[in-house]
Amino acid sequence: MSKLLKTAEIGLQQSIVYKNNFLLGFVSGAFGLVVQLVFWPVLFSSGTEFGYASIESTTIAGYYLNEMITYSVLVYFIQRGTSMMNIGSIIQGDITSGGLNIHLIRPIKYLWTKWIMSISGQLINFGLSIFVFLCISILLKANFAFPEAAVNVFLVVLFVFFAYILSFLINCIIGLLAFWLLEVNSLNTFVGMGVAILSGAIFPLDFITTNFGVLLKYLPFSYLAFIPTQVYLGKFSFTDVIHNIAICFSWIGLLIIVTKKLWENGIRRYSAFGG
Repeated sequence: MSKLLKTAEIGLQQSIVYKNNFLLGFVSGAFGLVVQLVFWPVLFSSGTEFGYASIESTTIAGYYLNEMITYSVLVYFIQRGTSMMNIGSIIQGDITSGGLNIHLIRPIKYLWTKWIMSISGQLINFGLSIFVFLCISILLKANFAFPEAAVNVFLVVLFVFFAYILSFLINCIIGLLAFWLLEVNSLNTFVGMGVAILSGAIFPLDFITTNFGVLLKYLPFSYLAFIPTQVYLGKFSFTDVIHNIAICFSWIGLLIIVTKKLWENGIRRYSAFGG
């Protein structure tokens, strides 16, 4: 326990020391949110020009304007709180540079160390994200959808935690590929762009009405953005929530197995040069 607490303390200290990284990422990522906050009202108002309906009663793929704005804001903050893209690069750097050597002789497992440091280091970022989210929801309250029941807030927090675990495992898998590939940074960038689309971060997966859209909702990427927002907006019944929790647990279990196998096979072929 003392080892875990010390590791968590180091992760928390790094988060404080490198807080500017979070702030810069927060500000730079806000540009996309501003674009969406401008785009969606324009799109919804386009149908009102012909007098078919008011902008408040217009729906697109089952979403009212206030729900779409809430979706965009919520996805942005979920991404800020669960993004683990740097983990893959850190693992890849440790493997290719020989920095993994020092971790192998320590009395704590390497990937477990990364998990503890990441989750402890994210505490401050998570707190700041909640504070800013509350401020924005108050500023946009006229065009913002609030949860109908308090239990929805609890379920959203639960699914956000699941999203954090999934994001960590997915990026660990990408990083561990460095045991076989010399360079995974480009793969990391490609996966990041793919995840943004497949998770529903750019637009809700409901916009894809084909069978492909149905399939995307069952992939682990949908739990990184789309599913938590559906829970918040109250678009899921209790049965849907239980169903998605079961699917999410299944993906987490599968990805843990894949991560463990990649680590075990990769460490067998690892050559401990450098350090």
